[in-house]
Amino acid sequence: GDHDHCLHAFVFGPDGKLYFNFGNEVRSLFRPKGGTLELPLHGAVPEHEREPVVDLDGKTVEAHGKPYREGMVFRCDLDGSNVETLAWNFRNNYEVAVDAFGTLWQSDNDDDGNRGVRINFVMEFGNYGYKDELTGAGWYDAWAKAQLRGVEESQRPYYHWHQHDPGVIPNLLQTGGGSPTGIAIYEGTLLPETFRGQIIHCDAGPRVVRCYPVTPSGAGYTASIENLLTSSDSDQWYRPSDVCVSPDGAVYVSDWNDAGVGGHYMADQTLETMSGRVYRVAPRGHTATLPPAKFDSAADCMASLASPNMATRYLAWTTLAELGRTAEHQLGKAWQSHSPRTRARALFLLARIPQSGSGYVDTALKDEDENIRIVALRILRQDRSPEGKQRLLAAVEQLVRDPSPAVRRECCVALRHNSAAQVPSLWGKLAAQYDGQDRWYLEALGIGADGRWNECLAEYLAHADTTPSQRSTADIAWRSRGSESAGLIAAALASTELTADDKLRLVRGFDFQNDNERQRTLLEVIDVATVLGRPPEGGVEEETSRTSRMVAIELLLRMADAGHREDSRVAQLRDAMLTACRGTNMYVELARKFPAAADPQGLLEYAEQHSNDSSAVEALRLLISRSQDDLLVAALKSENRTGLVETMSRINDRLSNDLLRRMLLDLDYPAVIRQAAVVAVARQRDGGKYLLQLAESDRLPGDLKLVAGSVLSTDRDQQVRDRAGELLPMPKSRSARPLPSIEELARRTGDRSHGELVFFSEKANCGKCHQVGDKGKEVGPKLTEIGTKLGKDGLYLSILDPSAGVSFGYETHLLELKNGVQATGLIVSETPDEIVMKSSEDVVTRYRTSDIESRQKLATSLMPSGVTENLDEQELVDLIEYLSSLRAP
Repeated sequence: GDHDHCLHAFVFGPDGKLYFNFGNEVRSLFRPKGGTLELPLHGAVPEHEREPVVDLDGKTVEAHGKPYREGMVFRCDLDGSNVETLAWNFRNNYEVAVDAFGTLWQSDNDDDGNRGVRINFVMEFGNYGYKDELTGAGWYDAWAKAQLRGVEESQRPYYHWHQHDPGVIPNLLQTGGGSPTGIAIYEGTLLPETFRGQIIHCDAGPRVVRCYPVTPSGAGYTASIENLLTSSDSDQWYRPSDVCVSPDGAVYVSDWNDAGVGGHYMADQTLETMSGRVYRVAPRGHTATLPPAKFDSAADCMASLASPNMATRYLAWTTLAELGRTAEHQLGKAWQSHSPRTRARALFLLARIPQSGSGYVDTALKDEDENIRIVALRILRQDRSPEGKQRLLAAVEQLVRDPSPAVRRECCVALRHNSAAQVPSLWGKLAAQYDGQDRWYLEALGIGADGRWNECLAEYLAHADTTPSQRSTADIAWRSRGSESAGLIAAALASTELTADDKLRLVRGFDFQNDNERQRTLLEVIDVATVLGRPPEGGVEEETSRTSRMVAIELLLRMADAGHREDSRVAQLRDAMLTACRGTNMYVELARKFPAAADPQGLLEYAEQHSNDSSAVEALRLLISRSQDDLLVAALKSENRTGLVETMSRINDRLSNDLLRRMLLDLDYPAVIRQAAVVAVARQRDGGKYLLQLAESDRLPGDLKLVAGSVLSTDRDQQVRDRAGELLPMPKSRSARPLPSIEELARRTGDRSHGELVFFSEKANCGKCHQVGDKGKEVGPKLTEIGTKLGKDGLYLSILDPSAGVSFGYETHLLELKNGVQATGLIVSETPDEIVMKSSEDVVTRYRTSDIESRQKLATSLMPSGVTENLDEQELVDLIEYLSSLRAP
């Protein structure tokens, strides 16, 4: 398919290395076996002609989570040797850009509809959090749990990237929804000052080329957004795909020119008419020129090394590297330049000169410019010889108390996987300077201590002022992975100086600790959890007391997972929390962990009062699975309980499905309950066929035929719809007059307000699977900003032929369970132990992989075809007008 998520480009760095990345569709990196091969233009190299790449850290480059997973970033020599895996756990990182200081920048693409496109400063050897580090689960699980705690929708993008997990590097900037593509660093002077030295980036979704001016902030950065090249509303096919800088400093943008972007479907597919565009961006009146690039002498090459054009710099760099000592005089002049970027480029080459190179690096370590000190550290880090490692440690010793957090960040990274005896002492000194606020610095400390946590923590704790009640010490405990880490987290939870919010965040740190230490320590904090879970004095519930209770619940849930369910103190806390949470979704979550302790009546009450949320579905599932459906059956005898039937229909397991089928034939139930059961049964995978069998054998009660005919008229299976039309009375339908062409429809202007009514009406039923803002259900992609991504023609294509362009991550899957049940939906998360699937009814169900007989990715979209059969032509035009108006602010 054309969803991509693969490898797009190699870029040349100022250190003479190649940098590249790939998205999460690539699972492994290979090299030719036994020498250079004639590589195929398309498709993979045959397995017998390739071998897996082992990187300089001694790890096979495979996305299996040990530790690498999902998309990655790499560095290697020009001949492809000495591969380093620099960062991982991205989703669709399209291209990496490297600036003159050797700093890496890239974008990453969100799951469609979640407004989570991000820009990253790539801290080397960092985990970037697309999937859960421990389980490989997607973002949905963490977000669903956060919603149980009442976290606001605006926080979704942060959970999308697991930004609240220890060991995940922060995002530089979140830019909303989009389809980010090519990226470059503008190191020319033709464009205005705002753009110089900054990231230039294409985003084909909102149809824009942007600049992200970056400002240092602690050990990391902040960034803002400046648009460089946007499109008019009339040019809906503008899709910027890549950006580069010419030798004269102008910016060139390629545009693939299409109605859609990704999603396995492109409108511009006819070879004879296929088109694209290239734009030049320069100050008004500037004439395009091609400055002469000369490489005949070191002086010529130095001028070309300062070019804003990467190809020119590459030619200059390779020539200067070959000249070696002969080029030292000219490089030395550049080293004295007033431009930090010129100095950095010269330093990377000067450091390669035998004998004298080390002197330049030593001088750079004392430079007033923090970026030059950082370059010196990066140069030393790439020297993997024993002498080079000693020089690196000496440099870290020299800079261990550098006033710049960014320099100390690089010192932390430099300590990673170094077995030298002095590493823990150096790390302890660096850790002692953590201020309790700078997440970039905290994560750099984590990178530096990887594999040596016990020694590093011991050195840190030996310093004064490292009590667990301090925010800085608590944070380091949360981030750490040592044998004492769980105990440090427990001590921080007992502190009266940390806030309830601080403690709620700390609890997650337990999940990353050694199993034995976690199990032991969790039981030791039972008294702390009990205190935190107590009702507020005076009975007045405040935000702080609610958060404290949530800390107690999170600890309690982990105690259950750690095997402490039978402990009497845990049982007391469990009962107290069940009482405190009755009537809330957290009551259902506790019931799931402690099913025997929950009151069945409490589960039924919750399901009745919250019939439209997933926790209500779970509440009824727990009731039915515990053979307490007699309580449910009694409730369903009332005509006012149709909401319970709707909720039951979303469980989709054998017990609930069989109960629904019995209900529709049992005349002891009121007619409205049996009619609701017909609708529920029709939603089952083979429910339509079952209802037709009843009708064919004359076993379908007469008072159910009209509702059965109505619901089956929109069944996904065309054969079911046709047979239902023959057997059952049908409500009136719209005219089947053929629609005009998409081109003609796209030219029409509709009524946006009426289109909104159509969207949420029963005829179109779009809100059943899509959200706009907070309205509707989130089964398919959120459409809050869909008008920014797709023009009218793209929107018509998506509705008229939904299976032609299924967004990546929204493919329909069929699970065949060993008990005979079939489940269809979207896989929102997957680990080796379970698959989490969301149905077309927005029900999230967990299936143990051990219970699954087979799985299949279906070619059809979960969105049914034939939506327009229920709409007249003007209603369709109005609907598209409404969707087209949904734009990013």
